[in-house]
Amino acid sequence: MKIGDNNTLREGVALHRSSMAGQATQVGDGNFRMAYSHIAHDCIIGSETVIANNVCLAGHVTIEDRAFISGEVVIHQFCRIGSLSMTGGNAEVT
Repeated sequence: MKIGDNNTLREGVALHRSSMAGQATQVGDGNFRMAYSHIAHDCIIGSETVIANNVCLAGHVTIEDRAFISGEVVIHQFCRIGSLSMTGGNAEVT
């Protein structure tokens, strides 16, 4: 697992390591993870992102720089959330 500098992880945050040898779940710099957010294996999270309460990312999800994921969003595996985007609360991204 590769975690950058100046990240804030609130209570109950889950970060899972890669499911493959030689790979890594990656988190950039200056991110904010709110309570009980879940980041599964092999995800790539950019820098300066916000992931709100109870967000669930499946494996192999990419979140680009400065994206904002609102509360209780569920993102299916192999999805990509673009830079500077905002995903509304309770959304299901497939």
